[in-house]
Amino acid sequence: MASPALAWTRPCSTCRETLVGTHGRNPTRGGWTLAGLLCALLIVDTSCVNKGFGELAHEAETACGPSLLLLPSSTDPNTDVLFNMQTRKMEEAVHIAAVSGRTLVEPSYVFGARNWTWFEDAHHNQLASNADIHQGVLGTIQEPLSSFFELDPLQHLLQRLIPSLTSHVSTCGTSLDLIVRFYGHSSIASCDPSAMDVTAWGVTWAARRVECVHAHELQTLEQLLDIFRDSQAVALEYLPPKFVEQRHTAWRASPARTRVREALSWAAPLVAEADAFINTHFAPFRNDEVGGGDAEVEDEGEVRVGGGEGGGLGHFVAVHWRRGDRGYQEEMGIHGHVDVALTAFARMVHYVQEVVSDLQMSVHGEGVRACVCACV
Repeated sequence: MASPALAWTRPCSTCRETLVGTHGRNPTRGGWTLAGLLCALLIVDTSCVNKGFGELAHEAETACGPSLLLLPSSTDPNTDVLFNMQTRKMEEAVHIAAVSGRTLVEPSYVFGARNWTWFEDAHHNQLASNADIHQGVLGTIQEPLSSFFELDPLQHLLQRLIPSLTSHVSTCGTSLDLIVRFYGHSSIASCDPSAMDVTAWGVTWAARRVECVHAHELQTLEQLLDIFRDSQAVALEYLPPKFVEQRHTAWRASPARTRVREALSWAAPLVAEADAFINTHFAPFRNDEVGGGDAEVEDEGEVRVGGGEGGGLGHFVAVHWRRGDRGYQEEMGIHGHVDVALTAFARMVHYVQEVVSDLQMSVHGEGVRACVCACV
């Protein structure tokens, strides 16, 4: 690889075009200020080009290398899984890109915004056909990964830039060497290998080859990697839910997943919006002497506890009551009926009262100042 310092000897305008193209609509995303970028473009001393930024920026100036594009995972986004499951799919996409040494094109979330009043009706839960489900969908949401999470930590994990879709198309075009198309899950019964043009994310992608793969055909992630090992521009279409999780021993507690989870840092605008919400709505509970602190959070915990030194709300209890799951008891069989019983509102209130009672004795007489319930 050429010296990173030499990469900055190109004209300033040309280099900046490359970086703006790489980051699409926000060239300063990931914590690099515009002033910092301009400084880096003008200075050629190797001491000013550190390993994170210098080498990654140099990669952006080279020809397109092996890339991974995540196409929609459902034929109908209005019937696809929602945010939590799609985030787990993002985790798996990052992992696949990492182990295969590929540039991950910034993936997008896409799902139907649901009218939960409609969905929680006894006749309108997920027993309804996909056609009927559209009656309970208010519209389709499509947002890039960077709308929810900072890209910089993920780029440092991958040691590659994550180009926006616009940047990738501008730099590398819309041709794909291979589409790996999954079927046999999520009502996707068949696969047409001759369908080489795919319209997704507002772009028509043209593939040289389509490989049809049954959802249960591959027993290991390595088998998937073997399929596209010799291809440059690769796309995964209709990737099954929990694909990596079901093929990786103890995936959810594994070091590989932990590294990805630690790199998922909430986007700064979302954090600012949350802070503004807390300041506006929880002002009566604020305590400059008690408050703040780290929350002890399980991956899918039911009750979260926060508090400690440093200002903020003081000691509080946050309850996530997943009311949406309570509409699916028939599909889940006996497990669904048990879950509905275990999450009954009266039982939840009793459980929270026990937690609060225990906390009152463990927070040195300061007491619990608030109980926040997220019923989604």
